[in-house]
Amino acid sequence: MVNQFLAAALRSNKYQVLVLTLSAKDYRLFDGVPNFYIRSFMDGHQPPDQALRNYGAALPDFIESVNEEVLRRQRLASRHQARDLHSVRADQRPPSLLIILEEASNAFLQVGYGLSGRERNEVKDKFINQLKTAFNFGRSSLVHMVLISQRPSGVI
Repeated sequence: MVNQFLAAALRSNKYQVLVLTLSAKDYRLFDGVPNFYIRSFMDGHQPPDQALRNYGAALPDFIESVNEEVLRRQRLASRHQARDLHSVRADQRPPSLLIILEEASNAFLQVGYGLSGRERNEVKDKFINQLKTAFNFGRSSLVHMVLISQRPSGVI
């Protein structure tokens, strides 16, 4: 039932979903569904710990690009003299964007992997600040993020 609802909503072009995950196998039922995008970090030829490190390495640039999209959407609202995109006519605003980060806490632990202590802390601090910005300003720009984690304590 939920899958049918989600598939119908995505076909309406009012929504886009982007999933970052270690493995795309749980999302096969969405193959061919428009506006549903998956970025998987496990290709079957590398150990899971390497895939997780690759995921963590990609997160800072990804969150930076999310913030660029939020800024682009804020400018669009401003051009329409609106406080946020919710106030812009539906036919003139971009689709809502739902970003799902699976295994978030495990991936967050890998941000800055392989860097020296000070450099790693700088990368992590910048990443956390970018993540906060995405959460603080994303909703009014129709950008929503969901963090999925099995054991988030002390990480997020």
